[in-house]
Amino acid sequence: MDIILVPALQLLKAIIGLLVWIILADVLISWLLSADILNVNNRIVYVIVSSISRIADSALDLVRRKMPVYAGTVDLSPVIVILLLKFIEGMADRIIIRYLI
Repeated sequence: MDIILVPALQLLKAIIGLLVWIILADVLISWLLSADILNVNNRIVYVIVSSISRIADSALDLVRRKMPVYAGTVDLSPVIVILLLKFIEGMADRIIIRYLI
């Protein structure tokens, strides 16, 4: 069983790590867009920004629907999603260690 489970959990950890970086990039991009540092009129920038936003929003929308909005300006959903992903990653680590020992 560990022949399938350990690689599957390692793949899950890699996907979680990639998703965390995408969420952080989405937060940074939103700050840069609001400060008019990034310009989405450039085609390459638009493609990158829209791709990152679509991936991040799919994970963040689940939390945004459940959370109340605080004064309309503070979005805590990236923090909550990253904490949940890190919790799942920690559980995967413990399962991997249990099967390797």
